[in-house]
This record gives sequence, structure tokens and C-alpha cells, in this order.
Amino acid sequence: MKIKAVDKGNNNTSSIFKLPSKKSTSNFKILKDKKPDNSPIAPKTRFANPGENFKPKLTSREKGYKINPKFYNNQDLGSFRSNGESIQFICRDHRDEDGDRVRILVNGKEVIPNLLLLNRAKNINIKLEKGFNKIDVIALNQGLGGPNTAEFKVYDDNGNIISENIWNLATGVKASMLIIKD
Repeated sequence: MKIKAVDKGNNNTSSIFKLPSKKSTSNFKILKDKKPDNSPIAPKTRFANPGENFKPKLTSREKGYKINPKFYNNQDLGSFRSNGESIQFICRDHRDEDGDRVRILVNGKEVIPNLLLLNRAKNINIKLEKGFNKIDVIALNQGLGGPNTAEFKVYDDNGNIISENIWNLATGVKASMLIIKD
């Protein structure tokens, strides 16, 4: 079998590979003039603003969202007796984990300045003084979903439950309980 060389000067030869003319740009999309897309679903800018997805949630209160007026009143969580040296104060956000924060005071002294409430419970050991021990929980904010919501349980040294309840507080409002150590 002999292979013949192709004559480069002869343009009449047929080839399976045909190159387009250098002057023709009609086959190339990127070289065509791009027409603006006036479609209502096409984005008007190249990049989206990432804050736009969250803006409706952050401004929901401005658009008529009202918190129940009773959440603006301080809440009395009751008075209880204990002979123990300390209590376990366990609290958690019982609704949506939305950034609720509280401050905890015992007898007017700040014990926890800024506690973020999660769905997972937080355990706080509070040493009791002889006599009255007033525990105040002050809502620092209301998170994204309305009042500051939490569930709490209080246990004595022996693991016996002293109290359990929930609170729903507007910002600045407090829930208080009194533990009397005999």
C-alpha cells in the first residue's frame, strides 16, 4: 500500500475537515452582538444581594407584627423552699432557636451577663445563701420570632425538681423566682 502526499497548492481537493472562512463570524455565538434580555424573570444585575433573603424576616415587626401585650409585664415564677447548698437552674429556648438572650441575676448580682438560649439546655449552678435568694431572668432581646421564649427547670442538691415553667418576655422584661433556704 502506497500513501500519496496531498498537493497543498490544489484547492480542488476534497477533505473531510473543512475549515470555515476567516471572514465568517456567523457560526460563532460569542462574536454576535448580545441583545439585552427583557424577560421579567431574568436578573437585572449580575450579582444578587445576599441580604435580600433575610430582610423580610428582620423587618417583620415593622410591618405590623405585634407581640402580645402580656409579654411586656414582669412575670412572677413563684416562691420555693430548699435546704440545699445550691440549685441547678436549667434553661433552654423551647420554641425556635432564634437568638434569644437573657441576663441572670441572683440577689441583684449579675451571675450570667449574656446567655444565648439554644434548644439544647444550659445548666447553671447557683449557690444559695441562707434566707431569701431572688433569681431574676431579664430578656436582653426577642430574637427573630417574637418574645424571648424559654423553658426552665430548677433542681435541688438531691436532683429533686423544685420548679419548672416557661417564660415569654419582651425585651427588658424580667421573670423572677424566690428560693428560700432554711
